[in-house]
Amino acid sequence: GLGDFGDMIYSYTVGELAVGIAYVVLDKAEPLHHAKAIVSGYASEWRLDENELDALWWLVLMRLCMSICLAAHQQAQQPANTYLTISQLSIRNSLPTLMAIDPEEATDLFRLAQR
Repeated sequence: GLGDFGDMIYSYTVGELAVGIAYVVLDKAEPLHHAKAIVSGYASEWRLDENELDALWWLVLMRLCMSICLAAHQQAQQPANTYLTISQLSIRNSLPTLMAIDPEEATDLFRLAQR
């Protein structure tokens, strides 16, 4: 058997939360409503500190931007691989709306979600 020790490192846990939020908010009319619900559930088990709260919305946006860039690069290398396009249309459609959200508004909402 093989052992994968990748999850045994000490790192920023907020990154995993950001990835989850990034894909849940796609194609949603009220993305912050859905993001807040996820943060609330997450915070019921693991509270975010101030630095994590301040970074969270930016990390969500960055994940989606990174996904677009990586998919474009991979599609150029493997044009027949349809798996690479699964979430790309939703990201392209949603990203302008998500980027228009005030990051301070998102952070304030995430703070409320921890109460």
